[in-house]
Amino acid sequence: MRLKYYTILILFIFVFRENILSQSADKCIVSGSVTDQISGKALTLVNVYISGTTYGASTSDSGTYCIERVPPGTYQLVFQHIGYEIEARNIQIEMNQTYTLDAQLNPQIFNTEEISIQTTYPEEWQERLEFFARQFIGESANAEECEIINPQVLNFDINSETDEFFAKTDSILQVKNNALGYLLKVAIVDFKCVEDYLEYYHIYPRFELIKAVDIDEQEKWENNRKETYQASLKHFFATLARNKMSEEHFKMLEANNIGWLSRGLGTFVDENSLRISDTRSPLYKRFYLNNFLKISYSPENIHPPSIIFLNQDFIVIDTLGNVITPQLLHVAGAWYERRVADLLPMDYLPEN
Repeated sequence: MRLKYYTILILFIFVFRENILSQSADKCIVSGSVTDQISGKALTLVNVYISGTTYGASTSDSGTYCIERVPPGTYQLVFQHIGYEIEARNIQIEMNQTYTLDAQLNPQIFNTEEISIQTTYPEEWQERLEFFARQFIGESANAEECEIINPQVLNFDINSETDEFFAKTDSILQVKNNALGYLLKVAIVDFKCVEDYLEYYHIYPRFELIKAVDIDEQEKWENNRKETYQASLKHFFATLARNKMSEEHFKMLEANNIGWLSRGLGTFVDENSLRISDTRSPLYKRFYLNNFLKISYSPENIHPPSIIFLNQDFIVIDTLGNVITPQLLHVAGAWYERRVADLLPMDYLPEN
């Protein structure tokens, strides 16, 4: 039996909702300027944002930007502008600090054959768009309430010999999630499907809150966010990192063969058997795993099981359940089916 899985490579912000972050005095400012690397000319309307959050800004007429009230933490700061290569910078900021980070963007060379797909083969392009939407947004209940606002910015490429499907865009793809109350603005670095399943994607998303029309809609979004978080990958790792496994309803089964786990065979694992170690920061943990791990959450008829495995001995997670080294993690099962429609900001935790 062949189980579908893919590598998660979504570079987000790694921020932490601790008590100190609720104090405005502990917020930081990130600012700088953006220019063309070749000409040195200031670039206006460049999207500058912290991936996976609602924090961001656009450059002014003079090419400058300023992002205020940013919580301390480790970030991916993204620079995106049409006609230029996306640039992402790692940045570590601390309390009550102001940081200056300038960027010089490289002009991008376009493949005109790819761009012509949309107008030359509209029916074929529409079929590819529908396939992309299923793979990118997903097919969950939340996906039914998602809409790609600007699909015309997408370009698709297919290798018929290898059954590989690629999606690209030089712009920002906008996805309105009416189930969770977010407008996602997504920079796509890589997106690859093989045959009929998603193998790999690498994106930089920015979340914008949608304004609710009334209290009922706001309550709907808040409830949907909590339900989406429940039994998710983020929920599992947050529970693990905070030593709350005994308080939750996760069950784990371990084996060195993914086929055995798919048939319910393996060794039961409790929280005491898992290898978790501290790092230099109390906000990070190392999670060790040598075999395949099947994870269930009660009741299973509502939350189907998932399987995870690693590329190396351990991954790094934070106390909010975010995977700091996502390129090392593979998922199968229910978590494989969760895509952009089920994304939550990296600093999200239910109030309770």
